[in-house]
Formats: sequence, C-alpha cells, structure tokens
Amino acid sequence: WQVVTDYANSTSSPRLMLETAWKSQNWEKVKGLCAAPSLVASIEAGDPTIKLSEIFLAIVDGKLSDVENLHAQTAQLCLHKWQLLPSISCGSAVHVSLLQLFHRLVELRESGQIMVETSNHSSGRTLPDLKNLLSAWRYRLP
Repeated sequence: WQVVTDYANSTSSPRLMLETAWKSQNWEKVKGLCAAPSLVASIEAGDPTIKLSEIFLAIVDGKLSDVENLHAQTAQLCLHKWQLLPSISCGSAVHVSLLQLFHRLVELRESGQIMVETSNHSSGRTLPDLKNLLSAWRYRLP
C-alpha cells in the first residue's frame, strides 16, 4: 500500500488518501481526512463512501453505539442513491459499485455486532455466541 499512498499524496487526492489510510490502519490520518473540507462537502452531498470511513473509525474507537447509527445513515444514503439510478442494464458499473458498497455495509454491521458481543462477554469471562454470524459468513463465501 506504500506505493498507492505515495501516489495519493503526490496527486493530493483526498479520497485516495482516505482509502490508503484506512487500508494501512493509519487511524489518525483517517480522522484528519474525515474532517477535511472536501470530504465533509462530499458527505453533505450524500456520498456514502466517505460515511463508511466514519463507521470504520467508530469500530476502531470502540464507539459501538455509533456504529448502528452511522450504519443506518449510510444505508439510507445508499438506498437514496440507488433510487436515483436508471433501471439496471447489463454490466452497469454504477450499479455494481453500489452493490459492492452495500456488501461492505453488511460486513461492517456484522463487525460491529461481533464487537458488541465480545465486549458484553469479556467482563464475565464467557464466550459470545457468534455461531449465527460466522455461519452467515461461511455461506456467503464464493
């Protein structure tokens, strides 16, 4: 990811810098970029991809109550964006990218649920029941 990070820095692309920062787990940079004016404007314009980074930050920071709220907001943005698209045509890249975004949202929500379950059981030194979530992941594999 270092090459992509260098390219993102040289082109000053905030979206690409955000993507490389969370892929390389540079959470301080992600926090700073989420507050950048160009990305804040994208969020206000209804871009759900930037909102995903806020969900990542909430998961990393352990703000489990924020994960559900941010997930609901992002899902609404995605659904609104989906409604604005024309009818599905074969090989439409816009539809595919939005479906991939929905898939990432599902995975983020499940990650948040796993964190909630493990944090609830960590104090009592018991094992969380993750059977349903893990079996859903297993059946989702290609």
